[in-house]
Amino acid sequence: MRNQLKKSNICLLLISLLLLSCSDEKPDIIQTKSGLFGSSDGRFLAKFPREPSVRVQKTIWGAETIETVTFNTSFGDEHHYIISYADLPQAIVDSWEVEAMFDQSVKTLAATFGNFSVNERSVEQLPGFEKCVSYKLYPATRGANAMVSIRLAKKDLRIYTVAFAALRRIPEKSKINEFMESFRLYESKEAAN
Repeated sequence: MRNQLKKSNICLLLISLLLLSCSDEKPDIIQTKSGLFGSSDGRFLAKFPREPSVRVQKTIWGAETIETVTFNTSFGDEHHYIISYADLPQAIVDSWEVEAMFDQSVKTLAATFGNFSVNERSVEQLPGFEKCVSYKLYPATRGANAMVSIRLAKKDLRIYTVAFAALRRIPEKSKINEFMESFRLYESKEAAN
């Protein structure tokens, strides 16, 4: 019972990390000469379709404050391009096997989106990351033209979430892959504008 309560608390924390709220702090947004957007603080780059907005959420977990930074570009209510990162306390990372933590986070997110379910899951190798798992979520309702693609990646204590959500009219797979596959760690030697 105690272990289940601990996992429930961790799951609630992970959900709250992915919810957005505003803060006055604005991390840096960089754009490379090749047109990628990212963050030197977050140490990532990706091919957002336009400059993303940035939100910071602070969550209290025991005596710790966890800051989740989310970069988001949306086209109306239809397409959302999202990358977020958070540095987790060692206690969270030590208490869960990483893939189990990822799976539980995605299952909870699927329910949050409104009756979505995980249809595909794959463990991937992503340069510079210790662990990476990708998921495809589809609505339980037949005929709904929506999907969510999520990739969770871990480097040290930092967890990255890369997501594309099509809540109406799913674009061509190449458009989704262009964003999802462009995500990578930022190398300081790359020139930024």
